[in-house]
Amino acid sequence: MKIKKYKTIPKSVENWLGNRGVFIDDVHDPWYLKKGSKVVVVSGDKGTWLFIENLEFEHVDVYFMESTCAEIQTDFPLKGFKWEDKNIISIVTDLFDNSIMPELEKSSW
Repeated sequence: MKIKKYKTIPKSVENWLGNRGVFIDDVHDPWYLKKGSKVVVVSGDKGTWLFIENLEFEHVDVYFMESTCAEIQTDFPLKGFKWEDKNIISIVTDLFDNSIMPELEKSSW
């Protein structure tokens, strides 16, 4: 899997959120743009995933970016969250195998 890490929300992610129902004003809220905020995009055979450090609610939002709407798949408490590649890949694998894939299988029948 390919992992890209950012210290603020990149334009491509801003566009993705804005095109899928997140108000642009929300994208520019301080919890997105605060210096040092973490944004991670993971892409590979399990799809493309977005992890955003949400400083307002003190958690990490996780989105599946292959969706037509910006819906949080899950979130994790910010305190103690491990941003290491190994942990992020484990989360993506688990979410894809247990949440996304079963839904894809249902819709393909």
